[in-house]
Amino acid sequence: MRNFWIGLLVVVVVVPFMLATAQGEPSATTRAQLNVRSGPGTEHPVTASISKNTVVTLEGRNGVSSWMLVRAPDGTRGWVSASYLTLTNGTNILAVPVVEITVPGEAVSTVCTGPQCSNSSVSQGDANTTAQLNVRSGPGQGNQRIGRLSLNTAVMIEGRNGSGDWVLVRSLDGSIRGWVSSAYLTLNNGNALANYPVVEEAVAASTSSSASSSSSTTTTTVAASYAPEGRSIWQANSGPDITSGTCDNPPLVMCSHLTAITLNDNGTISWRGQELKTYSMRQSPRNPNVYSYSGRNGLNNADMRMVLTFNSEGSWSMTMTQIFDDDPDCTHTFYYTATRNW
Repeated sequence: MRNFWIGLLVVVVVVPFMLATAQGEPSATTRAQLNVRSGPGTEHPVTASISKNTVVTLEGRNGVSSWMLVRAPDGTRGWVSASYLTLTNGTNILAVPVVEITVPGEAVSTVCTGPQCSNSSVSQGDANTTAQLNVRSGPGQGNQRIGRLSLNTAVMIEGRNGSGDWVLVRSLDGSIRGWVSSAYLTLNNGNALANYPVVEEAVAASTSSSASSSSSTTTTTVAASYAPEGRSIWQANSGPDITSGTCDNPPLVMCSHLTAITLNDNGTISWRGQELKTYSMRQSPRNPNVYSYSGRNGLNNADMRMVLTFNSEGSWSMTMTQIFDDDPDCTHTFYYTATRNW
């Protein structure tokens, strides 16, 4: 009998270890050549680069999962933008630990240029966007949205309004032209907004993607977006709690509730439901109707991810997953549907 219990103990200990080894470490593949930085943000120096299609190990993430601490097969280690990683090996980003680590390394000159490089030190434009930006026909949120600029797009500045909080810009290829908020621009080469002329020009939206490039009022046609302007109120209904993994706690019960959504001019939305916390959700670079949030919940007792999709001007659906600190092997998944009240 004693030998039986010893054998059982060996099985209990060895089998989980074998499963963990089979599953492997959290990993991802780079979708572009990426700058590697010493910390999670473009304010940290570039220390190396990682080639496109490199499989990297995920060692950590920042609180909002926008930057990942990675290690490449050649030993390169540091922080890269999560926007240009594809998760592999069944990795759940919420299972990657939140860390606050600065990786030592000697700063290098620009190793990678382009939007994926997260604000390279050299730019061909007067400024670079620090977020995905709406382009408007005039200086202010009340003007028509006529286009959109991606994160880290280089632009030329043609002018500004009197207060300098809005600037008239043009993309380097000339495909997009209009007004953007200066709060989401980083000026290059020592430029100052005060050096640009004050202009009063309304830019018209293009009705065709083949409009003549010689016209000073043409822009690229915007893909259909159902996100409502300004602030809107929605009736959100949640399905049952679908649990997976090993759960010590019972399923949660979510009630139907009102949700407030505000479209911000930097391309994000502010989402607020039953909690006091307002969540900032980033727009997908591939679909203008998809927004997501990854980080802590409002009670700071769980890692949470929300992916919201606007299906029409009057409806959206959302998947919410939560992993609570006191039950880390259990994943709670909710599927929301919502209709607009006003």
